[in-house]
Amino acid sequence: MNFKHQPGTYDKSWIAVVLSLILSIWVVANDDLINPDGILYLESARLFLEQGLEASYQHYYWPFYPILIALLSQVTSTSLELSAHLVNGFFAGLLTYSYVRCAEELGGKQNVIIAAAVILLLNISLNDYRDLIVRDMGYWACLFTSLWLVLRYKRTNDHRLGLLAGVMLILASLFRIEGIVFLALAPILFLWRSSDLKRDITRILIILCIPFIGVVILLTQTGLVDTLLDGRLGEPLSFMREAQLSLLWSGEASDSVSFSFIMALLLTKSLKATGLLQFCLACWALTSQQIRSQIQNLHFVSGFVFINVAILFIFIAALQFLSTRYAIPLGLLLGLPAAFALAHLFEIPSITNKIKWLRITVIVLLVYHLLDSLISLSGDKSHILKAGNWVQENVSADMRIASNNSYMHYLSGRPVTLSVRDTAIQLNANTKAAQVPKLQPDNYDFVIFSINRKRIGYDELLINWLGKQPVERFENARGDKVLIFRTAK
Repeated sequence: MNFKHQPGTYDKSWIAVVLSLILSIWVVANDDLINPDGILYLESARLFLEQGLEASYQHYYWPFYPILIALLSQVTSTSLELSAHLVNGFFAGLLTYSYVRCAEELGGKQNVIIAAAVILLLNISLNDYRDLIVRDMGYWACLFTSLWLVLRYKRTNDHRLGLLAGVMLILASLFRIEGIVFLALAPILFLWRSSDLKRDITRILIILCIPFIGVVILLTQTGLVDTLLDGRLGEPLSFMREAQLSLLWSGEASDSVSFSFIMALLLTKSLKATGLLQFCLACWALTSQQIRSQIQNLHFVSGFVFINVAILFIFIAALQFLSTRYAIPLGLLLGLPAAFALAHLFEIPSITNKIKWLRITVIVLLVYHLLDSLISLSGDKSHILKAGNWVQENVSADMRIASNNSYMHYLSGRPVTLSVRDTAIQLNANTKAAQVPKLQPDNYDFVIFSINRKRIGYDELLINWLGKQPVERFENARGDKVLIFRTAK
């Protein structure tokens, strides 16, 4: 199998991987809180070890990531939390390696390869997720590894690379449902600008060979069709059944969602996921004939971008919501042409004052990105940690609690189900909107609320709503607080 690379690329790829791992270790070491989704995955992993696959699936119906955590924990005798970070660290390294190699396959020389590594390692949105226990890191790593393999397959016509690309797309699908869309559409990109139709159709069939065989065996031999359709695999079908997109275009859904809303949210999240600097560099690369001519097989990256935009568009139209992490693959894809622009900026021979100041501005922004990645700008979380410790010591597992932070459930020894997480999300939305919480306080022993310092007066609203003072109050230096109320009679 042909994995030859430019002289020096191998070393730079692994240097980037090492830097990525160091960055991941740094951010994990400086954050003691487990994110709500992470609690869900850890609970699913625990159930897999104790009760098997069915129990894990019942707890969370996309269990591949929790199973990886559980198996690593079992093999290494490490805690589930540490195993989760080790899994994410591995995939962060794989993402870094494949991303740098993508830049090489696009025709990038050493300066472009270095620029690609810099853009990835200093992507603020990506680094915000390095300390979180989320399955997205595995999805991103497998997706960009598949892109690297597809680009190399295009150049070498080594069918083994095509088979591996299909496997990586299947693995991406095991992390996130969007991987199936890429599996179905990405191979078709070989027909874009095809000079040999027969050869490129063969390439498509090679990529889809193993996924097709695997899906047939899975669905015919294990009887998982109904189970999968009832889970995340059925979400796209439910979107179609609801006919939200057709209503959108007919104008009947104008009260709930509009085309302008979708585009505004899509642009906002894409900019945040990409970073303004990288977005501007990407625009420069794509509009400059001089830079664009240096990028080989750009249509493959463009195709991945179009597929990603379509996924995000449908997601917003169906749910009227978009998390920044869903747009991170789009941001990283735009980072590839941005790497060519960044390298070009620093190799321009004639240095005018304009170029000089532009370089200084870019360097300052990159330093800012580095500092943002190394220093948590999200603020002091000591109040949440102290409240969590109090809950752990004073709230037994048989007591009923309601909280807008599922971390409190986790520390008090309760299973954190999807229902618990969704309730926390709903209560948190009430908090942000300064609304009275939508729950019956008498049904719980404790009501616990985490309140951002910007929600001025919300603590008084809770006191008036419950008709009593909190039994404990924890506050950090910025004014963020956690209030704990004893509600049972």
